[in-house]
Amino acid sequence: TIAVTNEEFMLTEDGVNAGVVLPPGNVILKNRRRNLERNRINGRRSTNQRIRNLTAHVGEKQVLVVRVIDAEGKASDDAQTVSNKFFGTYGDKMTMKSQFEACSFGKLKISNNYSIDLSNHLEAPGVVDVNIPLKLAESNRLQVRTASINAAEEKLGIELPGPFHHVVFVVEGCYTDCGWAGYAYVNSWFSIFQGQYYK
Repeated sequence: TIAVTNEEFMLTEDGVNAGVVLPPGNVILKNRRRNLERNRINGRRSTNQRIRNLTAHVGEKQVLVVRVIDAEGKASDDAQTVSNKFFGTYGDKMTMKSQFEACSFGKLKISNNYSIDLSNHLEAPGVVDVNIPLKLAESNRLQVRTASINAAEEKLGIELPGPFHHVVFVVEGCYTDCGWAGYAYVNSWFSIFQGQYYK
C-alpha cells in the first residue's frame, strides 16, 4: 500500500507508456506483511483472504438444483436433463460436477447425496421443481429470484441454504431486465441461470 501526503497521485497514459506520477512530499510504504501477521495472530483475515475464501474449499459439497416453473408453465428442460447436465446422472461427461472435480484435481466433489431426506421432493437426482405465481415475461430479475427462493423454502420446509453448500436456480428464460446468462454473489450459496446457459 502506498500513501502520499498533501495530494493524490495521478495515473498517466500517453498511448505508449502508462505510469503513476507522485506529487512532491513524503512517500510512506506500509508493511503489508506485518499487517497480515497481526491479523493472523488476532484471528482476523484480510479482505482479499475473505473474498478468496471459496478457493480453499475441498471435500464433498452438497448442491441442490431448483427448476423453476412460472405461472404460465414455462420451465427449463425436464428435470432429468437438468440433473444430467449438473451431476452426470445419466452419463453426461461434461458437467458442473465433473469440471469442479477436474479443476480441483479431485479435491472438490459436487454431490447430490444430501444429509436430509428429500426423496419426496426430488423430480430427478439433485433436482427439485417449484412453481412460482409470476409470469417470467412480466417479472424482473429481483421478483423472479425472490419468488423462486420463497417457493423452494416452502416446498422443502427449510430456510435456504439449509444443509446445502450451494443452491442453483434454473429458469426458462429472461424477458425483462435481461442482459445476463446467470449470476451469483461472492461467497454466497445462491446462483441462477436462465435459458440454456446452465449447460
